[in-house]
This record gives sequence, C-alpha cells and structure tokens, in this order.
Amino acid sequence: MTKNATLLTVIALFGIVSCSDEKSINPDASAPTATYLFDYNPGVDEIPTSADRWYPMESAVHFSISEGYSPYPQGSPCDPMFMIDQETDDEYFAYNFSIIVDVETAPGLIRIMYQSVYIGNFTLDALGPAHTRSYFNVPDGKYTLQLERAGLVDKYELVAKAEAFQIRPLSNAFTRNDNDVAGRYIPGSFGLYWSGNEGEDSLFEDIAQLLLEDSEIVELKPENQPLNPLWSARPIGGDIPPRMFSYSKNIDFSVVRALLHRAVLDRYQLLHTCRIAAVSWRNERFDSRNYQ
Repeated sequence: MTKNATLLTVIALFGIVSCSDEKSINPDASAPTATYLFDYNPGVDEIPTSADRWYPMESAVHFSISEGYSPYPQGSPCDPMFMIDQETDDEYFAYNFSIIVDVETAPGLIRIMYQSVYIGNFTLDALGPAHTRSYFNVPDGKYTLQLERAGLVDKYELVAKAEAFQIRPLSNAFTRNDNDVAGRYIPGSFGLYWSGNEGEDSLFEDIAQLLLEDSEIVELKPENQPLNPLWSARPIGGDIPPRMFSYSKNIDFSVVRALLHRAVLDRYQLLHTCRIAAVSWRNERFDSRNYQ
C-alpha cells in the first residue's frame, strides 16, 4: 500500500477531515513559490498499515526553522534546503512517534495541515514527543506559513533573504515558533576548523595563509556574514574560532580540498597531534584525520 493510500485509510478510520476543503486559497500569482520536497523522521521506519499504530493529532506544536541538508544519504554534498522541525508538546509512550502532515504550496504560501501521529513497526522505549522535519526549496521573498489542525489556523510571516530566514507570528492558537531568525549558508563559503594542543595553533594560521596564496580564495570576517551557520559549526570540536573563506565562481571546493591535502602532507609530522577540517556551504568536507 502506498503512503498516500495508507494515510487515506487512517483518515477514514479516525474521521479526520482535511482542511483542504474548508477554505480556498487565493494566491498572489506574482509572489515567489516554494517547492515542497519531503518529510523526514530518522526514528521511524516504514509507515504502518495497522490502524492500532495511528493516533489522532490533538497536541499543540512547536517548531523551528533552519537551513540544512538532505538526509539521503546522510552527509552527502548537496545544496542547502529550508527545513521546518516540528514537535508535539504532548509526549507519547515511545520516542519514535511521527507527525503526519499534508503540505501544499502556492505563490506566497506554505500550508502545513496536521493529520495524525503514528508509531512505526518498532518501538523505541522512552517517552517522547512526535516529530517530523519538512524540507523545502524556498526562493527569496515573503511567504505566509499557514499551519492547520482540526479547524484551527495559525499564520506566520516568513521572509527569505540571501543571508537569513526570518519568521514572526501573525496569529497562533496551537503552535509557537522556537526561533525568529535562521542564518543561511552563503554560496562559495567554507569554514576552516582546528583542534590541537596548546601552542600548536600557529599551524592553523600557517595553513590559512596557504589557502590565501590562491587568488581565487578570500577570507571573510564575521561582520561580512554574521549569520552564516558555518561560524557556529564545530565538526571536530576545539576551542579556537573557525576561519571563514569564500572561493570564486572560477573554482569549486575540490581546489580547496587539494590545497589542504597538500598542506597536510607537507606538515605530516607536525600535524600528528592536531586536526584540521573544512566544511563548505554544500556540506563538502575535508578532514586531516583521513590522511594520518
């Protein structure tokens, strides 16, 4: 049975009526249109066909917005996507409950309709909320994020800009947003990260200067891209703040990776107790540990 067919069966069993028939959408044709991609919950396996694993969606919901990467396959390079992490206030008897939603998009509108919650075919023995993460491609512009559950309609204003997503509530009866701003990954940017013993960080500066010898790479200061999530990333731990760079459209991250590879090989003995890594805006990675 397909996911959609299963969902229709469960809706029929619980008498849940989609809000799709309750109110019409009158989009502004000139507004940007988001593209809904998929929902993902890492703690849930296949959607169950047994009705006793489905439950009505009656909980309040809190959510956060961010920009991140596809989980398929995990850690693979890709363009970043807009994500909405949603979680029920209610807790259930297992930690891997998932929220089922219907999603519609139209010019200037992202509409999420909460239908039910379900537990997969296995159970994680811990109390916890139900979750889901919705992925979208969202062009720059202004949107109404509309969240619906059993006749309740909450609305938020979502603004997508080059440097960040911003959201503010317009009306909310059963939902709340956990953050107001989510920084965005800037095309061409990458972070350089260091973990080592005290007194060895001069090697970090040495390698950073090696990158800057390439005329296609420039260093970025925090005031240039203060919301770029690469500033707060700590892929290898360490207490030293990262260095941020940007490469031109004439090259790609493979050039950065090659420069760092050469730096590691040239300093193999010195880097034996240290670690250096780089992460690009597309989740491309370099880690010196792979060469030690």
